[in-house]
Parts: sequence; structure tokens; C-alpha cells
Amino acid sequence: MDCSDIQSNRLGDASSFRLHVERLLKELASTERDEQVLATTVMGLRLLFPDRRFRLTILNPYRGSVSATYAERCLPGEGYPSYSAVLESAGTLYGHLELERLPADTNAGMDLDSIFRLVATQLCVSLRCAALQSEIRRSQLLEQKMIATSESAMLKIDRRGAITEVSRGLELLSGFTRAELLGKPFFAFIDGAEREVIARLTRPGVHDLRLSLVNGRALRGTFYAHFVHGLSGRIDGLLIVMEDKARQQELERRVRHSEKLASLGQLTASIAHEIKNPLSVITMYSAALLERSGARGAPTAEQEKLRRITESSARIDRFVGELMSYCRPSAQARKPYAVSEALARATQFCEHLFRAHGAKFVTALEPELPLIDGDGHDLTQIFVNLLTNACHALPKSGGTITVAARRAEGTIALELSDTGSGIPKAALARIFDPFFSTKPEGVGTGLGLTIVKDLIEKQGGSISVESIEGAGTRFLFSLPMA
Repeated sequence: MDCSDIQSNRLGDASSFRLHVERLLKELASTERDEQVLATTVMGLRLLFPDRRFRLTILNPYRGSVSATYAERCLPGEGYPSYSAVLESAGTLYGHLELERLPADTNAGMDLDSIFRLVATQLCVSLRCAALQSEIRRSQLLEQKMIATSESAMLKIDRRGAITEVSRGLELLSGFTRAELLGKPFFAFIDGAEREVIARLTRPGVHDLRLSLVNGRALRGTFYAHFVHGLSGRIDGLLIVMEDKARQQELERRVRHSEKLASLGQLTASIAHEIKNPLSVITMYSAALLERSGARGAPTAEQEKLRRITESSARIDRFVGELMSYCRPSAQARKPYAVSEALARATQFCEHLFRAHGAKFVTALEPELPLIDGDGHDLTQIFVNLLTNACHALPKSGGTITVAARRAEGTIALELSDTGSGIPKAALARIFDPFFSTKPEGVGTGLGLTIVKDLIEKQGGSISVESIEGAGTRFLFSLPMA
């Protein structure tokens, strides 16, 4: 409405009044938000009834709370003559409108009561539409968030073919970042020779396709294309969801491989048990021979050989015992244990990896470190998995792996770092996901870090990772003190 109409503070005859009522109703019908409805209603009532007091309260229909209110010079209390309307539609309360009633209204020559009810009805319709628009916008934002964070490969394009939303899964699969994709034409990322494939993909339905991308990658799988409809009901774009069959087959292969490793662990424990029995005999007899050779004054060289046999067999016996404990951990209650003991057991298991990868192993444990309340076997497995990953990340020339531990406000803060190849930034967010791996094909199962995170959280701790590609990786985790 024109501000000059409001400033004039008076309306002319009845026809002019009705004209302004029509304008108010028309403007209310075009509003989409609560604040717009409030502003339009206040301006209109000021213009139509410049000398009157009125009050408008708008409610949030989903919470039942007041979302906006306005009073043009406060109305007196109950019993004061007024036009009043509860703004309700289909059982939902949207607010309340009240307008001062004057004695002269009966001689106004117009049915102000009907006009007020008409304005209140249109106001209620506008508030209902605003609430629906708000719910639609909320749903759209939720849809955008769901697509953006989805691990599935998803893509949304508008009527012009421009990309309006992409999922994290598609970023990882295609090799393009979200910033590179959004707002660009969909076909700009597909090899020019694939025009026929593009034409098929932009039609609704299910399509088994292979898409060659301009960066050299290829997407193979089943594509599900669906029209996206706007508020008016017209088609606003297309949502494409891809089922990556290659990834699914790879996950199934890794599950089978993990099951084989579990069976192998059980077999290893059985073999270790069979080795331990004859090994105990070797250890016992070598110790007896060493004792007898000393008693009868055997040459020093002979005694030294027997001592080496005894020490080596005892070392093998200890290692086999640890291996059996690792492969078949007994159910044990949480109890205090030392970080240094778990780390010593883990390094014993990883000695061959240190040698094979040229790793220099360094520890920086705070003196007299308090015990940790939990499962010592679990911490051993945590260290084994992290040390194994660190060795695999080192270059051929070798590198340094460091384990540090210190007290930190009721917890023990631990850090395991390496000077290896680091983790790509795009992969950091998924590093703890099951079956996700940055290692070459055939190296690892993609479950090591998932197990580490699960074991740490089971003991009431937490873990995070920092990495610089080409410089190394650092895992930071904490466990509660006993």
C-alpha cells in the first residue's frame, strides 16, 4: 500500500474504503512469511482504521508458541467492545486478531463486522500458507542436507541441466569436489562421446550405464532418475541416484576376506598351541643340559651354545603364549593396567614389520604414568593396528614411528605418529568407516581403524586423526585413568 494513504490518516467514502479492503486482501494473498503477513496486516489496519486500537498475535502452528505479536495502542482489558477473531483453519490455531469497536460503527453505512470477518479469514489463509511454505522450505533444507552428507552417489540438476546438489559419495566416486560441481552444467563433466548416454540418463527410469568422465574416471552401475517437482507442481529438475555395483562387489569381497582372516586367527591359535607343547620339552631339556654342563665343567663355548638354545626357546615360548592370548582373548573384567605393558606386547608382535619397512620406533612415555581402567588385551590390539598402519605408510627408505603418553585431566592422552605418506584430505572424514582404505589393492581389509575406534570408545575414550599428505599422520586418543 502507498504510504501516502496511511499518512492522510482518513479514508473517503464507502467505495474508497472497500477499494482499500480489496487491496489489503490481495496483498495478504501474496505473502509467504509470517513477518510479511504481520507487516501487511498492520499497514492495512492502520490505513483502514487510523484512529483505532488493535492487536494481532501470530502463533507457530507446530509448537503452539507465539512467533510474532503487534499492538497498536494497547486495548483495554476484558469487556471492552471490540471485533475479535480466532485465526483457526482445519483444527489448527494460527493466531488471534482484535480491533476496537466504536459506537459510531452502527451508523457507518457499511457492515464493518462482515468486513472484519473477511479480513480475518484472508489473514488466517495467509498464515496457513506461510506455515506451509515454511514447512516446505524446512523440508527442502533437510533434503539438501541429506543429499550432501549421503555416502551414496547422488546428484540433483535443475531444468537447465545445472548441478544444484551433490552427495559426498559422488565426490569420492567421481574425483570432483563439491565446489567444482555445483552450478556447473551436468554434461560438462561427462566425456563428449557419451551424448547418447547423457540423453538416456536425463530421462526418468532405471538405467544400467557406464559414464566416462572428463577426468579419466568412469562410473559404472545402476542409475535411478526421478523428476523433482516444485511448489507449483511443475517439474523443476532431476534427482539421480547411482548404485555402484563395483563398490558393492568390493565390499562383499572384503567381508569374505575378513571372515577368512577370522578363521585364520583361530587356526593360528590352534597351531600355536600345538607348537607350545614340544617347545616346552625343548626348553626343559636344554635348561637341564645347561645345568649339567656347568656341573661337569664343560667348555665355555659348549655352555654358551646351550644357553642360547635355552634363551631362544624361552623367547619363542613367550611369543607363542602372547600369540595365543591375542588370537583367543579370554573374557576378562575391566581392571587397571599399564600402557607400557600393552605397548611392549604390541611392539613384540610388530618387530618383523619394523624391520621390513625400515621403521625407527621411538617412545616418549611420561614417567610413573597412572594405570588405565579397561582391557589390556584391547589396548594391545589398538597399538598393533595403529603400528601396522604406520609401517605400511612409510616410504621405501624407512621413517620414524613415535608413541607418546601423558596425563590429562582424569585421562591418559596417547599419540601415535609417523613420518609416512599421510592421508589425503578428502579421505580423512571416512578414515574410520568400515572397509574404507587408502592402501593399495590387496593390502589390509579396511577394518583396522574401525576396530581401533570401536575398542577405544568401548573403554570410554575418544580418538581423532591429523594428517598432512606427504608429511605424515598423527592419531590422538585418550583413555580414562583407573
